[in-house]
Amino acid sequence: MERFYFIIFLVLANLNSHSQEVKKVINKIKYNTSEIYYVLKSDKNVKHGKYFMLSYIDTLQSGYYTNNLKTGNWRYFKGNNLEFIYNYDILQITTDTLGKERPALYSEGFDFFKHLSVFNLIYPREAVEAGHSGKVVISFSIKADGSVSDFELYKGCGDISLNNEALRVTKMGALQNTWFPAINSEGEKINSTMTNTIIFGIQ
Repeated sequence: MERFYFIIFLVLANLNSHSQEVKKVINKIKYNTSEIYYVLKSDKNVKHGKYFMLSYIDTLQSGYYTNNLKTGNWRYFKGNNLEFIYNYDILQITTDTLGKERPALYSEGFDFFKHLSVFNLIYPREAVEAGHSGKVVISFSIKADGSVSDFELYKGCGDISLNNEALRVTKMGALQNTWFPAINSEGEKINSTMTNTIIFGIQ
């Protein structure tokens, strides 16, 4: 499905938006992640037109900017599947339906949250020198009001510096953007617990 959106993006490239002249930008971020979007030729700081964030060939998020503001439906992906759609015109998740339970959602998509962990990760020098690696799982709470708290080490790897780094990057990413709280089958917002897994490996 993400390839379909990418094809539509390319087809619409020359139809971009409200007759304003725009210029295509490809911004390579980190670890094979990139952004493809348009800016006004008159002001290259203003995004205007279709936007895609890709990891390899998979789409992390896609949507549309109008004069630097997100507008219309934005699609966010998790594990190569559509996670949710958020409409910035009505400020609402349009994929929520009564009777459909779901976990808490990161406003920029869970895959982007995972990427933030990788982007911000600094492999502790002492762990590298000791040849330590492993998997660390951090848990945290998303309250019914969308607030985030209670960051804890759920499963450590035996190296304190790796555990602490996993906690640091998880907290940094989780607090960087908004969370939409989990909902139950009655459509009520509820408290929930999320986990983030960080894998440290020495090449």
